[in-house]
Amino acid sequence: MNAVDPWGMDTIPITLTNGKWIIGDVSVAEGDDVFIVNSGEDTKTYTFSEGEYGKRILMLNIENNDDYILGVYHISGTDAEGATGYYLNPGGEPSVKDKSKKRLPPDVYDLAPSPQSALWVQPWIVKGAKVGDVSSRGVKIHYGTSVVWTEGCFVISTDYYIYKSSIKFNLNISISTLEKFDKLLGAKRVAWHTYINPITKKIKKRLGAEFGEDLKQYKLILKDGL
Repeated sequence: MNAVDPWGMDTIPITLTNGKWIIGDVSVAEGDDVFIVNSGEDTKTYTFSEGEYGKRILMLNIENNDDYILGVYHISGTDAEGATGYYLNPGGEPSVKDKSKKRLPPDVYDLAPSPQSALWVQPWIVKGAKVGDVSSRGVKIHYGTSVVWTEGCFVISTDYYIYKSSIKFNLNISISTLEKFDKLLGAKRVAWHTYINPITKKIKKRLGAEFGEDLKQYKLILKDGL
């Protein structure tokens, strides 16, 4: 069982070990949410106080290069499986420009289910407190193995590995992470949907979720720890 933080906050320890960021035991207690990032002798603390406790999705960028951003996420108020893990974003500088395919800048974002007309319904990032409406970017949180095709989206998993100096996710672990993540955000149903690729005409599958109004209560709080 994870320890309860006596100071009244969710605490997420992250340590760089042999070139890989390891998430330690998460402590859960109502209040601010804190990431403690340890790299060698350097320790930095990042406090998330925005939004409502238990309705925050915290995302902290911890590693950046031209190819990818690696970060750690946490859904405040729970230490359930899938509530804490890693995410990948496109690397380089952020942008809110449509069709830029770049990552979003740090901000506090509103969420909604992606439109039913989308090939797969997942948490969709619609508006930033500072940057305004970003809904036309189509940025979602979903599963995957890399960031090449995400067009700014957040690909999540509870584990990662390094291959040829790049970060990779195991597809099955990433899918399992997303299923748990969606349910923690109030998804009533998570299921596979089939569609026909308009270019190749091949039948494809995408994991979608059925969300109610609960998802709109969450705020995605994105910060730089780079």
